[in-house]
Amino acid sequence: MKESPASELTYPREREAGIALRDGTTVHVRPIRVKDRDPVRVFLVGLSPDSIGFRFFGSPNVEWAIRWSLDVDYADRFGLVAVTGDPPTVIAHAAYVRMNEHKAEVAFVVADAWQERGISTILLAHLAEVADRHGIATFFARDLTSGRSHQRYECREPSVHGGLIGGATESRSEPRCR
Repeated sequence: MKESPASELTYPREREAGIALRDGTTVHVRPIRVKDRDPVRVFLVGLSPDSIGFRFFGSPNVEWAIRWSLDVDYADRFGLVAVTGDPPTVIAHAAYVRMNEHKAEVAFVVADAWQERGISTILLAHLAEVADRHGIATFFARDLTSGRSHQRYECREPSVHGGLIGGATESRSEPRCR
């Protein structure tokens, strides 16, 4: 896998946002950066075997997973992290990778202690906004339980529709119904 020179790319600072979760806790969501290598390593190593297995369909080589997470160009490959604390600690990662002109695969992982607070939904909404700006109309994700790909085609205006089906997050971001 070729790593994008993310340090040489224009960092999309406008995508940074403070977000209130369902329980009132605030986290900071922002695009991933090359300098996140060590925090991402700590995050991935700290995941339970179930969480890492659900995200990567097994136990990946951690160095490979870090490289994959950091390999962004902020258009066809876009990654976000949710961070909290001082110094900031990565508590979630989400990314999409364009598969063709209008379709991208999407993936999420949230630290075990932070699950069930709405972080994935927030990250999905942010990814959908970015994807829409780059001409991506459909997200799909692989279903861990069946190994199949799923898509849900829904119109949105202006919100994002998405959910969990058979363990796979899926959504379609589309500016208007067809």
